[in-house]
Amino acid sequence: MKVLGSAMVGCLIAIGGVASQVTAAPLRGDMRCSDFMSLTEVQRPKVVYWAEGAKHKGRPQDAIIDVTSVDRVVPIIVEQCSAAPQASFWAKLDASWKKLEASVNRRL
Repeated sequence: MKVLGSAMVGCLIAIGGVASQVTAAPLRGDMRCSDFMSLTEVQRPKVVYWAEGAKHKGRPQDAIIDVTSVDRVVPIIVEQCSAAPQASFWAKLDASWKKLEASVNRRL
């Protein structure tokens, strides 16, 4: 029983560490490109997933998110945010989706 209790405490500490890393990211309406750029490469796609779900008046929506498209749009956001770190993350997110869509339409 003592081993089980120690294992549970260890898991809770590990989960707390991960949660603090994720909540350290400024997930809010006034998020800037510099905030997005401060995230790790692992966190950036997760923030894009979250942002796509939360774009509807700040309320999460059930949505189907194309993981492949998110993988393609993140580098575009990084490129645009590198050029303008004080710009709105939300504006760059929308512009990046439009740029990706335009490049796909040109190929068709």
